[in-house]
Amino acid sequence: MGTTDDMVSDAELMLNYAAANKIALPAGCATELIASKGKSAELAVPGKSRDDFYAAFDAAATVLNVSVASIRASTGRCDRLRPLLDDALQLLEFAAANAKQIEDDIRDPLLAAADALSKGTPTLADEQAFMKAYQALTVKTAPVTADTLDASKTKLPDLTDFFSRERFADAFRGLTIGRFVNAWVFLFFLIITCVSLSYYSLGSTGLARYHELHAFLSKTEAELPLKRDLVALRESAVKKEEAKVKREDEALAAANRNFVEAQRVVTADEASVREARAEHDAIPDRLWTWSQQPCESRGKLVTAYPFYWTLCSAIDKVPDGVAAPNALAKLEAARTVAARLSEIYLPLLLGWLGAYAFILRKMTKEISENSFAKSSFLRHIVRLGLGALAGFVSTWLLTPEVVGGEALKRISAWGLAFIAGYGIELIFAFMDRIINAFTTKTN
Repeated sequence: MGTTDDMVSDAELMLNYAAANKIALPAGCATELIASKGKSAELAVPGKSRDDFYAAFDAAATVLNVSVASIRASTGRCDRLRPLLDDALQLLEFAAANAKQIEDDIRDPLLAAADALSKGTPTLADEQAFMKAYQALTVKTAPVTADTLDASKTKLPDLTDFFSRERFADAFRGLTIGRFVNAWVFLFFLIITCVSLSYYSLGSTGLARYHELHAFLSKTEAELPLKRDLVALRESAVKKEEAKVKREDEALAAANRNFVEAQRVVTADEASVREARAEHDAIPDRLWTWSQQPCESRGKLVTAYPFYWTLCSAIDKVPDGVAAPNALAKLEAARTVAARLSEIYLPLLLGWLGAYAFILRKMTKEISENSFAKSSFLRHIVRLGLGALAGFVSTWLLTPEVVGGEALKRISAWGLAFIAGYGIELIFAFMDRIINAFTTKTN
């Protein structure tokens, strides 16, 4: 016989066993055993209370005609089987609702174990048969499991619980808020990406236009003196024709036409130069405002913080009271910001967005197939990190020239960054090819 505390615990097991199997205990026996739970200290010393408890304990054991060890083993078996049986019945219900054929030799042992568990008397044979049938059932329903069925359900809060003091804390348990958070986070970063691309396009277009105008002005201004000389020559030719004693109307008319045409070309070029020069000289100020915009709007918009952290630096910042730099310095500041955007910030963001798109697509597919796992969170975090890295690395590795193929060559570098984030295996496979090229032994 064990300690008094062990016997009190065994008494509770016997009471539960008797109630589950509808066995009537002797008069006053159940009352004495129930009262023992609050008298552990009193039963630890000899006396009438302990003698009465021992007598009730022996009487109950005699009536039950089963050892306490057997009852304890049966109780432990119930505790082990109960959660597994709930999962098995949930899978059986899923199979029945989705036209999945489950054979009788799988279903019957599960239902028999459920019946034995409801009586509180599952045997070792029941447990063995249940485990074998449950294993066969999971094979039949794979990749769907009880966990994925539970995780794939959309559980929204009951609004009435939020107004109940007793159930307020329970209102947040088991909710699938993470899916809605994921969707909103993806939407937020999609907007950030669109804003970033729009912001970059302003600067890159300005830089491209500046270089285009610079080339135009260089060429046109170099050609203008020659065209002016041509106007002068043709004007001289007209005067010579007019000065001839015997005027030839046709030659004079041709000389006039050539002169007017040359004069028209020079006038048009001069007007184009004036317009281009005005636009050309205004672009540095515009690009300077563009490059400084994230640094100046940090306190106005929350979305400006990512730009501030990635695009602003003390190098391009003008101290208070100091005049703005000259045109070349303004252009260099804009070029630096554009380079950081195109080579670092946007590839990382697009790779991260591609990975997030893959996660949401896979999550949606798994939820619709009831195969979504609760343990996906860590994998998703890792995938996002690797996606951002893949987008960044793709600017070095997956250039259109290296990737090859006419279709792939038409994809922009940012498109490849998004694709690399969506399918990070592409980057890993490419790196493995490079490593194998250096490590493969040649005979």
